[in-house]
Amino acid sequence: QSFAPADLSWMNRSHTAEQADYAIKAAQDCGLSNISIDLIYGTPTTTNAIWKANLQKVIALQLTHFSAYSLTVEPNTPLAKEIRMAKKMQPANEQAADQMDILLRFMEPQGFEQYEISNFAKSENYAKHNTAYWQHEAYLGIGPSAHSFDLTSRSWNVSNNQQYIQQLQENKIILETELLQQNEQWNEWIMTGLRTKWGCDLVKGAKLFSEAAIRELLDECRLFQAKGWLIHENNQLKLTREGKFFADSIMSELFKVD
Repeated sequence: QSFAPADLSWMNRSHTAEQADYAIKAAQDCGLSNISIDLIYGTPTTTNAIWKANLQKVIALQLTHFSAYSLTVEPNTPLAKEIRMAKKMQPANEQAADQMDILLRFMEPQGFEQYEISNFAKSENYAKHNTAYWQHEAYLGIGPSAHSFDLTSRSWNVSNNQQYIQQLQENKIILETELLQQNEQWNEWIMTGLRTKWGCDLVKGAKLFSEAAIRELLDECRLFQAKGWLIHENNQLKLTREGKFFADSIMSELFKVD
């Protein structure tokens, strides 16, 4: 999440910056060249200088892929409780926005392509699994807790290792399945598509839903296009660079609700 001890301490991480550095180099020494790491920005301890140093570390380690996430304080978590009790500072949205801008300006000249809002790759070393679900493709999950998706429903395996093995020995797999309603399928298509450099494929969307739904979508997008946040070209609906800063609010406006 960071190579700065202050950040790791604030996030209650059990590892040190030195251990993170060692783990990456040990993997490279074993012959692994396509390695990804996660970074978090927007914490109260992450100054712009620290954030730039983290990005410099990505370059120095010659990584081919990394993910960068803005800190989100989820409800009912230890972090949320500590902030509520004033034991830790509330992250500032302005700081996160500034550091996202630094991220985009700093890494593009280094050859990193932002192919999804939080994911960056060199030489098209895209995450294959994640790209599949961002592009609304079906996938099969094998193993305990693994999830599967067939475009209309999502299912997941039992999480307990022992129970999963026992099911295999009995030649059966017990799945929990969630059938996605039409609005849920639409919202997932919008959310996953707009986060990527490819955007929402409107031809595919018309087949999945209807041409009328796509016409309605384009009408709803006119305001965002006028603001320079969305572009519509070659049957793709995409966020602009500026639009990425408002991605969550744009997508929520385009969601369908019952």
